[in-house]
Amino acid sequence: MRVLLLNAGSSSLKCTLLDSATQSVIGRASADWAGSVTRYEWTGPGDERDPEEVTGFGGMRWAPA
Repeated sequence: MRVLLLNAGSSSLKCTLLDSATQSVIGRASADWAGSVTRYEWTGPGDERDPEEVTGFGGMRWAPA
């Protein structure tokens, strides 16, 4: 069975996918939008990393219309 663990914070989202049979990590992902740059990162099997930064979305504030 695979288990998805989520950690949802006010300015970030982190998750880990586990294989319960082998007790191993299949992959990890995170998104952090606390500053002016939003950072996404994914780590897969074999520790392959795929980081990405996106400007213009981080630090957004919602205002009434």
